[in-house]
Amino acid sequence: MELPVRFPFRERKAAQAAARLLRRHARPMPAERLAALLYLADRRALLETGYPVTGDRWIPTHRGPAPQRVLQLLDAPANASSIWSGYISSCPDRTAIPADDQDDGQLSDYDRQLLDDTHASSAQSPNPPSPRTSKPCPNGATHQANPNPSTPAPSSAPPAAPPTTSTTSPNSPTPPATSPP
Repeated sequence: MELPVRFPFRERKAAQAAARLLRRHARPMPAERLAALLYLADRRALLETGYPVTGDRWIPTHRGPAPQRVLQLLDAPANASSIWSGYISSCPDRTAIPADDQDDGQLSDYDRQLLDDTHASSAQSPNPPSPRTSKPCPNGATHQANPNPSTPAPSSAPPAAPPTTSTTSPNSPTPPATSPP
């Protein structure tokens, strides 16, 4: 039996990584896209070095895997985490911009290059901002957390089609076949 490998979540480093991606983006970024880019950077770092950038735990979402604590921080009120809000300002329309703090001392040169490459590769498959995210929100804007966490936040995208793939992971054992009664 294999035990899952856990890494400690490093909020300051995750915030610095998110801020670097947001500065490269140069406009507000949807929270889901920011989380997806951090997942991609974590995954690549884990494959190349054996260690992720953020140490966050990945969870499945309707848009693919995403870092759990980062999603929680993006949905939290602005003052809930002084570390995160020192680097990231969340806007009421579920977008994020970098805050005034430009320190990225927790990031190694490898991390910086990896994040820049991750952003550059995502820019090659453009996802133009919707009209509601084309204007930057002011730094320090208060984030309006979803009042009902079990209900997804409103989105301008059409509803996703139901998944057509199996819900079992490739590493999970196949259940034994049963014959009909």
